Formats: sequence, C-alpha cells, structure tokens
Amino acid sequence: MKPSLKTGKKGNKLPLKTGKKGNKLPLETGKRKYFLGLISISLVLIIAAYIPLISYVSHSQEADRSGSADLPYFLTNVLNEVPPDSTIIDVWQIVEPLKYFQLVYHINPTVDIFGASYKEWPDRIQERINRNDVYLFRENQNLMNKYSEIPVLTMPGVGTLYKVYSSNPSFSVTDPATQHPVKIIQREARDDQL
Repeated sequence: MKPSLKTGKKGNKLPLKTGKKGNKLPLETGKRKYFLGLISISLVLIIAAYIPLISYVSHSQEADRSGSADLPYFLTNVLNEVPPDSTIIDVWQIVEPLKYFQLVYHINPTVDIFGASYKEWPDRIQERINRNDVYLFRENQNLMNKYSEIPVLTMPGVGTLYKVYSSNPSFSVTDPATQHPVKIIQREARDDQL
C-alpha cells in the first residue's frame, strides 16, 4: 500500500504510514520524543523523591529522640549542680526548657535563668559576674578575651554547662573541688528502657 499524504498545520503534506490494523499513523517523531522525554523526566523525579523517603524511613527511628529522657535528665542535673543565686545565660531557645523544669519541678528556684542574644552576653555577664556565679551552655569566642569559660558539667550527646570566670582561674592539685572541674554525667539504662 502506498503512503498517502495528509495536510499539516501549515499546509505541509506529512507522509503517513499504515499501521498494523490499517490505521494511518503520522511519522512525527517530535511528539514521540516529547512524550518519551516527559516520561523520562517524570521517572527521574519520582526516583529522586523516593530515595530520600527510603533514607528517612530507614533512619528515622535511629534519629528520633522524642522519647529520649536525656535532655530532661541533663537539665535537671544542671539545676541541681549550680549553686543557689547563680545566673544561667544563653539564647532563649536553650534557656526556656530549663526555666520550664525549674518552675514545674521546683528545682533550685533561686537560680536566675536569663535569655539574651549573643551580642548582649558581655553586658549581662558583666552585670552579674561580681555578684554571683554565671553559667553558659556554649562557648562564645567573643567572650574569650575578657572571660574564661570552663566546662563544669557535660553529658555526651546532649550538652555542656560552662562556668564563666572574670579572669583565668587556677586549679589546684591539692584542692579536691578543683582537681577535676568537669563532671561527666551518664544516664543509667533501666530495664524498662532496654
């Protein structure tokens, strides 16, 4: 059977070939390439979205710390460790959970917990350091030229509490209080957590 011609959009004559059942199919490879490209892009996007989903599902239980009691345990130890009438200064995201534990569980209510931006830390520390002990939850490089920050309490994977000194402190080998200034706490695993 001889191919017939069909008029295209611009009046061009497109050659047609006869399909298996006698249907006439245009020899337009542009549309075919367009649809194959569209399908290929769709498959790539589906696979690209699927890989992170698989990773999330397989690792989410390892990374999920919502049921962990490590942070409450650490914050309770912080409040029990600092002396009465001390000040804890940090950004509000850090100190608000600490304030919660202090108010709800009535732990060391005389500790002043103060949220401030990093820029305000030097002023807030200066206001308080001569009156009482000052603590931070992170080292601040801007404070290093005026103050010393010594870790006093740490819980691996959770956080560290630093005591701020107005000058370089000296630690004595004979004074038991300053022999090992860092107290490392570990939560003991109970049978119901295993």
